Order: sequence, then C-alpha cells, then structure tokens
Amino acid sequence: MSAKSLSEIKQLFEKLFPEQTPRLRCLSLFAESITYAHHHAPDEWVVRLHPHTNRSEIRLIVGGLISIQVWRGKVWIALDAKELEATPQSVLFLNKAQSWQWDAENHSVFKHIPSRSGYYFPDKSPLEELWPVVRELNFSFVKRIGKSKRKLRPWSRAAYQPAVLEFLRQELKQSIPEPRTDLSLPEEISEGKVFYEGTRKQISVNAYERSPIARRVCLEHYGTRCTACAQDMSETYGAVAAGLIHIHHLKPLSELQEGYEVNPIEDLCPVCPICPNCHAVIHRSTPPYTIEEVKDFLEKHRKDKKELP
Repeated sequence: MSAKSLSEIKQLFEKLFPEQTPRLRCLSLFAESITYAHHHAPDEWVVRLHPHTNRSEIRLIVGGLISIQVWRGKVWIALDAKELEATPQSVLFLNKAQSWQWDAENHSVFKHIPSRSGYYFPDKSPLEELWPVVRELNFSFVKRIGKSKRKLRPWSRAAYQPAVLEFLRQELKQSIPEPRTDLSLPEEISEGKVFYEGTRKQISVNAYERSPIARRVCLEHYGTRCTACAQDMSETYGAVAAGLIHIHHLKPLSELQEGYEVNPIEDLCPVCPICPNCHAVIHRSTPPYTIEEVKDFLEKHRKDKKELP
C-alpha cells in the first residue's frame, strides 16, 4: 500500500465525514485512543489505511487487533467483553443510545482478547453523551492487549500512514504521539517541507520525537544503499531485506534545540542497520564518528587484510 499525502488524508476524512462537527468528534476520539494506545503499547500500535473498492477505512491497530476503525459516517469501536459483563448498566445504556449500534457481522468479537464491538454515529449526538462510557470500555480492551504483550504484525507496520497523525495534529491543534514502527537505535529517524526535531519524550532511554516524513524524503534522495560501506542489504540477504536501512542523524539529536529545522538531505543519511555494521560503529564514539571516518576504517581494514601473509 503506498503512503498517502497529507492532502489525500484530509480529503478522505472529509469524504467520510462531510460535516465539520461530526468529523471533529470523530477525530477527537481517534486522537484520544491513539494517545492511550501509545501509553500502554508504545511499540505495538500503528495507524493504517485499509482500502476497499467502494470505501476506505482508517484503523488504529494495537497488538494486531483493531481498536478503532473510521468508516463513512460512523466509527467502529472494540469494547472489553469482560468489563461489559462486569458493568451491565453500561450495556443497558448503550442499548438505549441512539448514536450506538452493536456490530453483528464485520468484526463483532475478537477471541484472543475477548471483545464486543459496535458503531458510534457522531452525527446523532455530542461526543460527551456517549464517549465517556465507550472510552472506558475501549481503553480497558487496549490495556488488556498491552498486558498480553501481543505483537503488531509486520504488514501492519509496513502499512503505517504517518499523514493521518499529521492531519490530526493540524486539525485538533494538539500533540499526537508517533508509533515506533521499527527497532531503531536512539539516534534513528523513524519512517515517515520543513521538518522539526527535538521534543523530548520518555521511552527506555531519553529520545526525541522524530519527523514522520523526513526518513522518506532522505531515502528518495539517497536510496537504500549505505553511505558508509555502499552495501544494500538486499544484495546480502535477498528480497527479505529490501529497503532495510537506518537513517543516521549527522548531528546528534541530543545536541539539537527544541524545534530544530531538519533538512532531510543535508542532516540525514542512510546507514547499515544491523549490529555490528555501520550505524553501530558510528555510535561507538561520543561525539559519533563521521561517515568519512567510518569509510576510512573500512578502507584501512581492507588494506590491512590484503597485506596479511
């Protein structure tokens, strides 16, 4: 699936919800769900576009399961079945709500994490009338996924659509977290014209928020061959490694000021991703070795090997 531009995502949301008020209700609950998923499963969620012949859907996937799905005029939401059993008053409330309809056919239940699902119709009632009840049941479902340590499937990671998150940020004027779509080193730029770096966040180490688009622009310019050793991973491992490459920040992110304007061509470059290859070697020094220094290491080592008896 090809990545969509910001304008294409905007057009899609406007097609799904032509009226602004229902659209903003949808975007608000979608953004809140993303933030909660990021808190409980930071490495195992992604937003993706699921295309159909006659319609498209935008999904929040957590641990391989759909949590929220935006359809034309409605929002599909997975609820925690065990929590529903424990709170019959919630079931009674949803049964009576005009803006809620139980799902009977599409993805009505999940077996791995027990669920019961339904549709919210944002054009029928304000978000605050239904969302507090649905939110707790959906968040309980997401929390169970996080505790279960379920993994995101590779094809979901590959179908990540960063433009959805950027659209949410622009429309709602708020911060939206970015998924970790690979096992990157702390200095790597995640996949994704001005790019900003530098907002601190906490994962296992101090890191910095990455532009969702800078990687793509960098690779469009340089390609996926390592700038240090000229290796293309697919030439070593075959098609399974096609496109496998890290993006190195020539100036360490820890030295950047908040809101630093990144030039994907001048500030970034592709390097080998597999330890102990080029990216790991670069970061064996503080400050990191330069690309030219690593090239010199490689050349010197090749010459030394040739001179051995």
